[in-house]
Amino acid sequence: MTSTDINLTIPLPPKVARRRRSAETIRKHRLPTCPTTGKIRYRDHDQARDGLGSTTERRLRVESEGFTSRRREIRTYKCSFCAGWHSTSQPDLRLVHDQSRREEQELIQQRRETGAAIAARIFAAGARA
Repeated sequence: MTSTDINLTIPLPPKVARRRRSAETIRKHRLPTCPTTGKIRYRDHDQARDGLGSTTERRLRVESEGFTSRRREIRTYKCSFCAGWHSTSQPDLRLVHDQSRREEQELIQQRRETGAAIAARIFAAGARA
């Protein structure tokens, strides 16, 4: 028997038919929804952030292929109805309020400084006269 007479092929296992999942099985694996808002309910903040990241990745992929997507989620929040977490496209109004308040305070400060500068010029002009 020579080395060329040895059969080195390994038999492959038989192909197993993949069983099709039923609609009910697929439905069981979906994330639950909030009974009040109807939004996807995540169990904790980490799961909500992961969901937000995958939604963003999916939107960017669809847009890179030349299609449009209406998904614009930007943050997560804790739901007061179901105690779960949801994602939303709305900005955090507390942060928006804080920013507009900061801008208002800066504007008031600028007006004070401008008023003080004008008063100093008037005082200086009156002193020369």
